[in-house]
Amino acid sequence: QLKDNVTQLREEMDHLQIEKEDAVQKESSKSKKENEHLKQSVATLRLQLESATGSKDEAVQRAIADGSKEIRQLRQNVSRLREELDKADFDKQQQVQNAIASQQNEINHFKRMVTALRSEIDQTGNLHEEKMQRETQLKTTEFKELQETIIELRAELEKTNGR
Repeated sequence: QLKDNVTQLREEMDHLQIEKEDAVQKESSKSKKENEHLKQSVATLRLQLESATGSKDEAVQRAIADGSKEIRQLRQNVSRLREELDKADFDKQQQVQNAIASQQNEINHFKRMVTALRSEIDQTGNLHEEKMQRETQLKTTEFKELQETIIELRAELEKTNGR
């Protein structure tokens, strides 16, 4: 009976050993499956991360390109507007110069007229005193009108020139 007990115990031990090995095998298999599943999850997450990073990088590159394009367009607009402003300023200066030249020509014309009238007055010095006085009075009046005109033209010129 002791032999039977030993045999029985040995069989139980063998059976327990087999169960233990089966359990270890099952746990090992379970761990391997879990490890594989975790590896797949890590690989999937890595791909998703790389995809997200790539999309983000592409978005950043697009934003940089769009910003650069907008800056280039703004610089072109600024340059074009500056050129237009310079041209408008030049045109205005040209108009002012033309107006000044025109006014100066007119003033010179009136100066020549005044000089001519003075000469004419001097030449009529030999005429009769009464005629001389009338002529002198007429010329003086005309001279005053010319002076007033010159004064008005000068005032207008100074007003035009912004003095």
